[in-house]
Amino acid sequence: KLREEIDKDREEHDKKPLKDKDDNDKTSTPPQKEITVSTTDPESGLFHKGEHKVVFAYCANTACDASNYVVDFSLVPGNINDSTSFDDLYTRLKNSFSELKTIVADAGYKTPWICKQLIDDGKELITTYTKPKGNKGMFRPKDFVYDEYNDWVICPNNVELKYSTTNREGRKVFKSNPQVCVGCPMRAQCTASKNNQKIVEIHVWHNYVEQVEELRYTPRGKELYHRRQETIERVFADGKEKHGMRYTLYKGLNRVNKWLRLKFAAMNLKKMALRMA
Repeated sequence: KLREEIDKDREEHDKKPLKDKDDNDKTSTPPQKEITVSTTDPESGLFHKGEHKVVFAYCANTACDASNYVVDFSLVPGNINDSTSFDDLYTRLKNSFSELKTIVADAGYKTPWICKQLIDDGKELITTYTKPKGNKGMFRPKDFVYDEYNDWVICPNNVELKYSTTNREGRKVFKSNPQVCVGCPMRAQCTASKNNQKIVEIHVWHNYVEQVEELRYTPRGKELYHRRQETIERVFADGKEKHGMRYTLYKGLNRVNKWLRLKFAAMNLKKMALRMA
């Protein structure tokens, strides 16, 4: 779907469609990436997030209902991003729960593909603020306004960045005129490039992300996201503090998956027993 959208966008800008990569073409071969593998559990992945120490681990993308009952989860190696493993979990959830209308998730799931997928399915995604990336003291992405009508980006100095191309990642690339930027009084806050050119990328599905952003500002969106600390965050806290889920004694994706399934089942049964009592 993304490739179709990319080719369509390039056609609208009088650009040729992207060529399929040829495995025999050395120029199109992606660069090799070195991956650290555990000698005792090769199926695990190197986990490094925020201030956490670097360890070999597994990540459980977990879903619960409004009453804190765990309904499903997807277990992946620790080096797999949450958004990458979302599709399988979401497919099972929508097939099992026809009444599913709203999903509340953290910022890691706020990607163009996930936003598009949920909105096209007629569902809502409630998420939170995404901390801007980049160097401190420099302009943030929100400081550059995308003018959809004219299809250009306006910088903080009110200068247009013209469309250049649409890349394989589905991002529309806009570039400034170096001759204009070289004399700009805001250049030091805008770009550190040697050719005095600012480049801004906008995803072809950016409008779906904008819809999700607007939803989080509504009173309902704020209320639902606030409830995460009483639902899924409580599940994670109880699992780690009361059920030994900070570490696993098992090796291999299959064995850890079975172990985790029993843990969540026990947590659900305990919660059910307490509520019935």
